[in-house]
Amino acid sequence: MEFTNLYYFNEFPTGMTVTSGTLTNAAGATLRSTGSSGSANTLNAVLTNLGTINVVQPLSITNTGRTFTSSAGALSVASGKTLTVNGGTTTLGAGTTFSGTGTLSLTNTPTLDLASNLTLGVGVNLVTLDLNGSSAATVSSGTAGTKLIVPVGGALTLNNDTIASSADLANSGTVTVTGTTASAINGGLTNSSGATLNVAAADQSPA
Repeated sequence: MEFTNLYYFNEFPTGMTVTSGTLTNAAGATLRSTGSSGSANTLNAVLTNLGTINVVQPLSITNTGRTFTSSAGALSVASGKTLTVNGGTTTLGAGTTFSGTGTLSLTNTPTLDLASNLTLGVGVNLVTLDLNGSSAATVSSGTAGTKLIVPVGGALTLNNDTIASSADLANSGTVTVTGTTASAINGGLTNSSGATLNVAAADQSPA
């Protein structure tokens, strides 16, 4: 399945709406967002990804009141591009694989649900996880002790976010905690040898 936008004198992003049921991207299948313009293509659906979502041009998934599941699927996001999950719950886990150096952005008061231990990308597969920018996001799990793992060379920023008591944060890379209000880590926190935990005050200077 491919979403292709066009560019002439204006940008023409494309989109698709699934009005009922679940759109399943099966194992071995690819859902690709491509095209010549920089505008985001849009997918309005309850989406379960068991294959690969390949973001060559920005893709926005409308997810408010829904759950986007990719706990056994691959997320490939090209450099400088963004896969945006707008609202609702995003479920990732040990079966989630990342490739590319783009951004996975969870927006609009999102919840990141850990189906199992989730290891963030690193190196050439360093997809940046953006937890709602400077606004609040929640990381939780249905199983206590499930880990969000920042590997050696990986990075995570918490900015006014909450990690619920059901989820642990295991840092072997760099975790930066910032924001105008305190982020809350209510589960376990392990900052391994060689890792960096950076607590940085947000700039609140008047404009």
